[in-house]
Amino acid sequence: MSTPTNVLQRKTIRNTYLTDLRKKPLKHVFVLGKTEDPRMEEYIKQESDFYNDIVKFDFFDSYENLTIKSVMAFKWAVWNCEHARFVLKVDDDVWINTGALLRASESSPFINYIGGFCYNDAEPVRETQHKHFVSEQEYQGEKFPPYCNGPSYIMTMQTTEDVSIVADYLPFLHIEDVFIGLCIQTLNYTVTHNPKFHRNDGYRHECYFKSDDVFTYHQIPPRFFDIIQRNKCNGRQNFTEISLVDLSQQYQLININFADFSKRPKCEKCFNFQHFDTISNNVCDLGKFHLFALIFSSPSNINRRLTIRNTYLKPFRRQNPHLRFLFVVGNSKDMRENTLMKEENKQFHDILKFNFTDTYLNLTLKTLNGFNWISQKCRNARYVLKIDDDVWLNAPELLKSLQTNVPFQHVGGECHFNGQPIRHPASKYYISPKTYPYSNFPAFCAGPSYIMRRNVINDIVQIAQDVPFFQLEDVYIGMCLYHLGYNVTYLPTFNTYTKFQFDCWFKSDKVQTFHSVSSDFMSQIWRTDCSKYSHELWKQGIQGKKMGTYKNFVNLTLDSEKMSNTKRITQ
Repeated sequence: MSTPTNVLQRKTIRNTYLTDLRKKPLKHVFVLGKTEDPRMEEYIKQESDFYNDIVKFDFFDSYENLTIKSVMAFKWAVWNCEHARFVLKVDDDVWINTGALLRASESSPFINYIGGFCYNDAEPVRETQHKHFVSEQEYQGEKFPPYCNGPSYIMTMQTTEDVSIVADYLPFLHIEDVFIGLCIQTLNYTVTHNPKFHRNDGYRHECYFKSDDVFTYHQIPPRFFDIIQRNKCNGRQNFTEISLVDLSQQYQLININFADFSKRPKCEKCFNFQHFDTISNNVCDLGKFHLFALIFSSPSNINRRLTIRNTYLKPFRRQNPHLRFLFVVGNSKDMRENTLMKEENKQFHDILKFNFTDTYLNLTLKTLNGFNWISQKCRNARYVLKIDDDVWLNAPELLKSLQTNVPFQHVGGECHFNGQPIRHPASKYYISPKTYPYSNFPAFCAGPSYIMRRNVINDIVQIAQDVPFFQLEDVYIGMCLYHLGYNVTYLPTFNTYTKFQFDCWFKSDKVQTFHSVSSDFMSQIWRTDCSKYSHELWKQGIQGKKMGTYKNFVNLTLDSEKMSNTKRITQ
C-alpha cells in the first residue's frame, strides 16, 4: 500500500527487497488511490507504464479511505491472482524479509486464515482529537474484535476472497485493520499472532532484519532499506513458535499412512475420456458468478432432469449472475437411451456426456471428469456444487450463505470424520482389506451433495493423477483432500439421512440440500405456497435424529432506517 507522493519509497523497494523476488514465487503490485494534483497523476501514469506494477483506484488516497483501499485491493487480488496461496498486505514503510517469509509460508501450518502482529483486547479511542478516534455511533462495543496490525498482515487467498465478499455487507469503519478484524469475526475465523511481524521497537543490527526472527518490520526509512540490502549476512536463525489468539474447535484429519495403499494403480488415466456435448448457451461465459451446480444424473433419469429444470432450477434457466448448471452423464448400454439423451440435449443444451459407461463403479471417473471440465472450461465460478439428481436444492438459501458468510474453508457438506470401510461382501459398498487395508477413511463429505471453492477443484484434478483409484467416489475425493492438506466442514443444512418434514421445511433456512427426494415430491415442494405459514413452524429444528451443534451465521441484515444512515463500501 503506497500513496501517490511516495515515489522515493517505491523506487527504493524495487531496488532492495523486491530484487530478491525475480527468481522466487512472489509477485507484487503497489496500490494507490488518485490525487488532486494533475502533475502527480501524470507522473504516476508514466511510472506505471514503465514498471507495470501499479494498481490505481478511482478514489482519493487519504487516511479516511484506507479501508476502501484495502478492500478494493483484495477484490483485485481475488479476480486477478486466483492461483496465489497467500496475500500479503504491507505498507511502503515496511521492510519485508522475503526469504524468511517464503520459507515459513511453505511450512505447514503457517496460518489458517490471517496472521500478523495481532491485538486481542484493543479498545476504541474515544478522544475526539486523536487520529484513531472512533465515535460510539461508529462502534458501540467496549472492545474491538481480534485484529492484525495494519502495516503488515498476511491472509490465505480463500480468506481474502471471503473478506472481500463480507465487507460489502458490514457498516463502514475508517480504521482499516479493525474493519478487517470485524470481517474476520463475522466469518467466524481466527487471527494468528506472530511476533515476527514487527512494529518498530528500535533499530537493530542490519543482519537482524534478514534473520529468521523477522518477516516484516514497520517504519523503516528508505535510506535504511539500502543499508539492510547491501549488508551481506550469513546464517539463519530458527523460527519462533506462533500462537493462536483465538482457538476454535476444528475436526482434525485422520492420520493415515498411505505408504502401502499408494502402491495401487494411480489415477493418471482417469482423464482420458472425451466429452460429447452440444452446449451452446455459453454457460460459463459472461463474467463471474457465484455457484456452478454439477448435477450428476443417469442416462435413464430423463424425468428427473425435466423435474429439476421445472422446479428449483427454473429461475436459473437463463444466464443468471448467481447460479449456472449442467447435468453430467455417461454412456448408456441401451442405444435408445443414448439417442433420447442426444435429442434432450438438442432442446436444452445442458448435458455434459462422457464416453464411459454410466455405472455405479464408474462414479469416481464421472466425478473427476466433471471436475476436470470445470477446471478447464469454467473459470468464472466462485464455488462448485456437486449434487445428484435425487437431491432437492434450496438454491436461495445456499446462495444467501455464499454471498454473506461462507461457512467452509475448502469443502463443505454432510461430512464424516471417522468413516470405516464396510467388510461385508454382500454390501453395495463392500471394500476388501486388500483394496483398502486400514480401519478408517480420511474425512470426506457424503457424495449426494457437497460444495467447494473452485480453486479446490483445480487442486483435486491435479492431485488425483497421483492418488490411487478408489471406487467410492466421495471417499476418493476425501483422499485427494487429505493429500492436499485441505479441511472438510460439516454443514447441517446439507441433509442426507434426516426424517422428512412438511413441504415448507424444504424451503426454510434449515435446508440447503436434501437427499432421496422423488420427482413427484420435488414438484410438490416447488408448488407449495409457504407464505401463509409462520416461519417459526419450521424454524424450530429437525424432528428426526439429533444432528449436533452448529454456530449460526452472523445476521448481517440491517433495517432500512439504519442502512440509509450507514456508510457502505461500494464496488
